[in-house]
Amino acid sequence: MKCVKCGAELKLGCIYCSVCGQEAQIVSEQNLLEDDLLQDLLKKKEKKKKANIQSKQEEKRSKNRKKNLMVLSVILILLAVTATVTILFAIRHTRKNSIAYQWEQGDALFQKKDYAGALRHYENALELERGQQTEKKNLEIRFCMADAYLAMENETLAIRMLHEILDYDGKNQKAYERLLLWYQKNQNYEAILELAQTAGKNHADSKVMALFEEFQTKPPAFCIEPGTYSEYIAIEIQSEEEKVYYTTDGSDPLVHGKEYQGAIELHEQKTIT
Repeated sequence: MKCVKCGAELKLGCIYCSVCGQEAQIVSEQNLLEDDLLQDLLKKKEKKKKANIQSKQEEKRSKNRKKNLMVLSVILILLAVTATVTILFAIRHTRKNSIAYQWEQGDALFQKKDYAGALRHYENALELERGQQTEKKNLEIRFCMADAYLAMENETLAIRMLHEILDYDGKNQKAYERLLLWYQKNQNYEAILELAQTAGKNHADSKVMALFEEFQTKPPAFCIEPGTYSEYIAIEIQSEEEKVYYTTDGSDPLVHGKEYQGAIELHEQKTIT
């Protein structure tokens, strides 16, 4: 016999269980076997239930991990896109505020014959140059500006820009050639003379000075040497120029001169210059 409560063996003739104190009841071996089977089934069912719960929990955790991973991936992608956009914006901003960029944009508009737009970009480039406070000046940008002014038929500003180039580089052959071409076109020989004097003051090289040779007048030649003469003399002047002007008192022939038309007769007894 076994105790119905704790399953301990009951001693023969005992009314109470010596282990748990339960009143002894007659339980058949068959009933006990059924109880064991039932308990095993319950335990298996409980284990299966726990396994299902754990499986669902694990599945939920897996879904959460995938969801978190997806959210993290989206965040990383957004961060990467934001960083890329920021870098590109910074690069564009830096490039836009560079002399080279403004110069390039000006050239592009110049090719499209938008000369006013080109000048705005060239001026922006010079403004950036002034902000850098460097002694070295970009003369090519100034040549581009002179071309744009000329294309807009504003020769005054074009000439002023070329003279600005000569202020920075008094030996710049390209600037002398441009100015000489425009002055010659307008027959402004006084400006050519001043330009030649500027080149001389700036100690321009022989190539620059050679540009003015055809515009420079060679000194006239006199038939007699300077000196003191006791008789009346006639002075002849030889020159390659069509007209020659002279004075006999040392004043400027360009202002007070007479046109030479033949030998100059000197009859007075005095010093003549």
